[in-house]
Amino acid sequence: MYFVSVFVQLFLVLALKQIARDNHLPIPDLFLDPSYELSNHFSLSTSQVTTNINDSFICYGAVVPDGYGCSYNVHSDSILFCLSSFSSCSTTNSREFAESLTDTLYEIRDLCTLVQHEQQTIALRRPSYAAKVAAQKFISSTSVESNEHNTV
Repeated sequence: MYFVSVFVQLFLVLALKQIARDNHLPIPDLFLDPSYELSNHFSLSTSQVTTNINDSFICYGAVVPDGYGCSYNVHSDSILFCLSSFSSCSTTNSREFAESLTDTLYEIRDLCTLVQHEQQTIALRRPSYAAKVAAQKFISSTSVESNEHNTV
């Protein structure tokens, strides 16, 4: 019942804005507030898109220029993700998002499927993207420091 009430309130608020536009009235201050714009900026748009057709997928684009679209299709033994972002945006990168998503899914799997080995609990995991980036930064900073020490 609460969900229906919230939905009706949202509908009425949006109707108020449309009525003002249609009747050439000033837009109510609520819609001009920065928090309203921020709360309606969907940087991540996700949805399950189900298809049972083998070797096929459904995806969609980001809904804002600086956002991501992330559709997923759950199968019995896998989950297929389709990620998108605008290549014209310098702050988004679908490849990095895919790496982070992959790492997160491996971490979730690790939490769910710990393996006992030689009296130690170990997790099956692939090297995380974050660890790779940290290692690259460390190697870069180390080589810069060593070059600074070698200069005379």
